[in-house]
Amino acid sequence: MGREQPGAIIVDQLRDRVVTGIFLGNWRPGERLPSIRDVAEAERVDRKTAAAAYRRLEEEGLVSVRARSGVYLKPDGGPRLMGPLERLHLRWLRNTYEGGRDLGLDTPTMLRLLNAIAEVEATPVPVIDADTAFAEQIAEELRTRGGIRAAAHGPARAEEACRGASFVVTTPFHARTVADEALQVVETTLSAELLEALRRTLQRGRALIIVPTELLAAKLRRGIAQGQLPVPHATATVIAWQDGLDLTGPMTGTEAALVWPGAALGAAQQLAQVPCERPRHVLSEDCMRRVRLATLDAAMRRLNGPAESAAVLSIPTGDGIRRRVVAEMAARAARPRQSP
Repeated sequence: MGREQPGAIIVDQLRDRVVTGIFLGNWRPGERLPSIRDVAEAERVDRKTAAAAYRRLEEEGLVSVRARSGVYLKPDGGPRLMGPLERLHLRWLRNTYEGGRDLGLDTPTMLRLLNAIAEVEATPVPVIDADTAFAEQIAEELRTRGGIRAAAHGPARAEEACRGASFVVTTPFHARTVADEALQVVETTLSAELLEALRRTLQRGRALIIVPTELLAAKLRRGIAQGQLPVPHATATVIAWQDGLDLTGPMTGTEAALVWPGAALGAAQQLAQVPCERPRHVLSEDCMRRVRLATLDAAMRRLNGPAESAAVLSIPTGDGIRRRVVAEMAARAARPRQSP
């Protein structure tokens, strides 16, 4: 048998050193390894042999040799060259899986939880308000911002619309109308963006506020009369937009304007001569958070039904775990999104 070459021996020694170092936690994926010079001195060989040994390890996929930088331990296994969306999905999957394990949940339980949430999200959520056009605007925001299957209804159809629903969304004006012990009610609140735009508009002086419906205009007029707007005792005219409406008269003496989300673009075009605010959203982030919490609560109620309660959460201190699950999932849902 031929004599083994020194380079091959060093490869074996280096591999053993790197693998042992990984096992003992001395090196982590992506960490820089000893330089070629250090390896040559430690093994008492010339630098060419040490470099050749590292190249062999690179061919095996264990290390990465970077010119003018050094030798690095390659990252651990897993999908590479992923796009931004794939990285985001992988991060969510890791957070969900690791968070569930930290709470003491096994994989089948986590799957049942996610399936329950999917079932709730597939059930239409009624949005109730006497102003059905405004209710539709709320429903549209829930669909676009929260992925909720929301549908607008008037109070006359509230009982029918709420039958079989997981929860209901309404304005504070109708919360008592749709109150039901068996059905959670989420009351809407206005977005901070909208309130801040309204405050800036009113501070500029005589204001003109254009809203999508007459019922909404009446509510704002009452708020002005009661001094409940962000700037008390402000002077403002509130008009419901209609196609073909001429704002020349109402704009006389106007120093600032606001076009309510959902009002037609034609209103903003006529207000080009004055400072004009155009907020995008009606619903506050807190309202969106409460809708997400209601989704999670409804999912837990599904899991706690007679047929599922024993099988789904068959882990110690079931009630405490359920509360922790809801709290953890709610906290994760409330965290601001970051770029992957």
